[in-house]
Amino acid sequence: MTLLNLPLMLLIVIFLALGIFSQWFATRIKWPSIVVMAIVGLLVGPIFGLINPQESLGQEVFSPLVSLAVAIILFEGSSNLDFRELKGISKAVMRIITIGATIAWILGSIALHYVLGFSWAISLVLGGLFLITGPTVIQPLLKQAKVRKSVDSILRWESIILDPIGPMLALGAFYVFQIFEQGFELQIILSFVLRFLVAVVIGFGASYLFMWLIKRDLIPQNLMPPIQLVFILLIFAICDEILPESGLLAVTIFGLMMARMKRHDLIFK
Repeated sequence: MTLLNLPLMLLIVIFLALGIFSQWFATRIKWPSIVVMAIVGLLVGPIFGLINPQESLGQEVFSPLVSLAVAIILFEGSSNLDFRELKGISKAVMRIITIGATIAWILGSIALHYVLGFSWAISLVLGGLFLITGPTVIQPLLKQAKVRKSVDSILRWESIILDPIGPMLALGAFYVFQIFEQGFELQIILSFVLRFLVAVVIGFGASYLFMWLIKRDLIPQNLMPPIQLVFILLIFAICDEILPESGLLAVTIFGLMMARMKRHDLIFK
């Protein structure tokens, strides 16, 4: 039995319906929504083979859609962070995203190399990717778990900040091994650093541009959400073209700056 022969529009509607139904069902049984959604996805996908979105939409459409969705989720999560929370948890957050992330990256890479037998190049790249938890995983779990407010805040900050850092570490490791294989070339290093800085500048610049447009009343109130959505998608697409995976970092910076400027009334929902 397969649903792959159904019209594409109907398949997309089924994807959306299953996602919403999973969240509703999770609230009924008091489970984290991410757990139920993962189970439903496995059942209709790999286990029973009812739906294969990648095959239905095609790789050229499926991957960009997923990437854009992740960018929107990261912006939404970062823009809703409250900088006042950092007053009591800033040291803990900094330790997690620096020392903790470094230790997790190193130990994860060692495990991948010695336990699973991957090469050091692949192990270090995957180790960086395994740092990612993400708001889509952490926040539903926090809604179910009864933890102190400080712990809740720390985990939310960690999930959002590390989400773009993980891919950047993996990309950095890839470039390092590329240098080892091709020989030391200053051009490769400068290219990576320059493109990384451009992505950071775009993230900051876009946030100030958006706020400048708001302060000058150049954006009508009813068009703020769609224009902000366009900003998010453009920032992600442009930066990802400049340096792969840097779009997530730029979008996160854009969201953090929106939160820092305390203009939550302007945040895209």
